[in-house]
Order: sequence, then structure tokens, then C-alpha cells
Amino acid sequence: MDAVISEVAPDAKAWGDAYCKAHPPTAHFLIAPGNTADQAIQVIVQAAKASPDGLVIFNVGHGSAGTAGSTLEGTVDLAPAHKLTLGGANATNVFVKVFYDANMSGSPAGMSDKDYDLQNNPQSQRLVNWNKYRQIATAFDQTDVRKVVFLTCNVGKSSDFLKKIANDWDVVIEAYLRRMVIDPQSNGRTRMHLEGDSPGFGTNIPASETNLPLATETNSIRVGPPLP
Repeated sequence: MDAVISEVAPDAKAWGDAYCKAHPPTAHFLIAPGNTADQAIQVIVQAAKASPDGLVIFNVGHGSAGTAGSTLEGTVDLAPAHKLTLGGANATNVFVKVFYDANMSGSPAGMSDKDYDLQNNPQSQRLVNWNKYRQIATAFDQTDVRKVVFLTCNVGKSSDFLKKIANDWDVVIEAYLRRMVIDPQSNGRTRMHLEGDSPGFGTNIPASETNLPLATETNSIRVGPPLP
């Protein structure tokens, strides 16, 4: 079974409901803007447990490719209202920097921010948040979720940032290179498509009312952990 995690905003929920109805027995999990990070994490863990060897779609929040074109930068929200934002190597004002446990100094004698906090500041909020992030990673790893799809704006340009998350979670991650548009239609349905695609072309087609936008080599990337 697969799972969709949506924010409760009407358009996002409507697309998630339509996707789940078209792909039974996909489960739909909701996160509200008022939910805390801990509450959002529990929803994500439940979605992972509901999707053994399956697919989990994040239909929440926003994403970015960071600055200066660095593939190590970027952000992706795992919950609305920026309650659970993952950031790249130099991200600020995020819940977790995913490179927190990596030595980014370029020197073998250097240490990761995590090792620094363990040694010098074991009560650090960064360490607390990292351990919460690891709850998500453990849930995906233990349930053998096969793939995660981020329906977030152009984070697909941040390939190394996504690779780090994929390795932490032991999943393949698929993400798009352009901004994602949630587009209500005159037929009462909601279409999920990439910005710049005119009605009837590319991903802006009726199939995107009940399916993921078609991921191609030119509009998305797929990254995953190394083979065992």
C-alpha cells in the first residue's frame, strides 16, 4: 500500500483525496498548519508504517533549490507552515540541516556539527531536532518504503541535498526541477502540474488530476542510497 501526506489546505487535500481514490488502497494522511513538529513527525511515521515496500508522496509545504546553484543547498518542507523544514549545508532557520552529522570542513581533522554538539553542547536544540529527524529516517528504513516523492518547488535542482536525505532514509527520492502548481479546474477537480505547462500540454493535463505529474529526465530527478 502507498500513502499520500497532504496539508489540510482545500486544494492540496482535494488532489490527495482524488489520487488516493484513483489508486486504492492508498492511504491519505493529513497535517494541519497548527500541528507541532512532533505531531507532524508522528503522522509521517504512521504513513511510513502504512507503506511497506511502497511509495510515500509529500503533498505539503514548499521547497527551494537554495542559492548560487549549489547542489548541497536547498530546503524541503515535511509539514505546512515551515514547522518541519529540512535544509542543506548552509541553511538557516530550518528544523534540521541534513548535513548536521557530516564533516563539511574538508579536513580529516574536522568534525561534524553533531560531533561538536555531543562534545561541547549535549543539550543543543540542534541535537534534539536531529534525533527527531532520525525518527523519520528509522520509520522509512524499518518499513522498507521504496520511494518518496516531494511535490515541492524545484528542489530537484539540489541533487546532493536530496541524496543525503535519500541515504539517511534508505529510499529513492523523486523530485521536480520546476515549481509545482495546484490548479483547481472548472470540472471541480484539482490538477497537480509543473509551472509553465499550458493547459493540455506537458504535465497540465487531465491525468494530473488523479496521478503524479509525469516525471521525465528533463523535468525531474531520482536519487537513491547506494546499493548494498
